[in-house]
Amino acid sequence: MPVGHRGADIDHVVIGPFGLVTVNTKTTSTSVWVGQFGMVVGRTKVDYLSKSRAEGRRAAALASAAAGWRVPVQPVIVFVGARRFTTQRGGPADVAVLPSAGALRRWLRRQPAVLSPDRVAALYAVARRPGTWQRSPRRPA
Repeated sequence: MPVGHRGADIDHVVIGPFGLVTVNTKTTSTSVWVGQFGMVVGRTKVDYLSKSRAEGRRAAALASAAAGWRVPVQPVIVFVGARRFTTQRGGPADVAVLPSAGALRRWLRRQPAVLSPDRVAALYAVARRPGTWQRSPRRPA
């Protein structure tokens, strides 16, 4: 889904009693190493963590503004096809990094409920409006 006006996008959004989850999917056939402060795919250090954090912050700001209340957002990175997946020291504290779609399903089921059913329905309605994800361009003063 396009977010903002500079070509940024969020691959997937999941809404439930846990709030809003931004899902960034990555496909690779090589190994993945995830540490507390960085990530290596194959032999290349990648900046997926910082981009996922930025997506989460952007989604939180836009969804909260549209809903009129603070929307809890959790960024997640999900790998598809990784040959090997290694996490050191639990990985980053603020971004869930998961080895597969199945791991995402299990992770989602374990998340605590922080929204009432009414708030989940309201968030779903807000998220379906395209205008939620596009800030109005700033007009010159």
